[in-house]
Amino acid sequence: ENINAVSTRLKLGANANYVDSEDNSLIDISAQKCSLPLVELLTLYNADLNRRDEKGRLALHKVFSSKSAIDQKLKMINFFKKEQIWFPFLNLSDQNILVDIFAEKIKNIK
Repeated sequence: ENINAVSTRLKLGANANYVDSEDNSLIDISAQKCSLPLVELLTLYNADLNRRDEKGRLALHKVFSSKSAIDQKLKMINFFKKEQIWFPFLNLSDQNILVDIFAEKIKNIK
């Protein structure tokens, strides 16, 4: 993962919402890797953080299944919480409660 290369491609017009043949978007892949800098970059280019894959999963779901370190997962969760861009069917208060519950469960895995 070379953030400079991705940044250059996006500046040249690459689609931040590209989806591969396995229905993984760039956001999905970045979330799975818990690459916060890449997720932030893609967000600047209007990547859809609320996109659901063919199984109905959001990029945030892929953070939870990631094999990344707990600290990286918590940073990703906090990013999604800050952006207030997931679970659009919940009001903001309920979203924050849900994110806090997820974050606490991940901390307890340590």
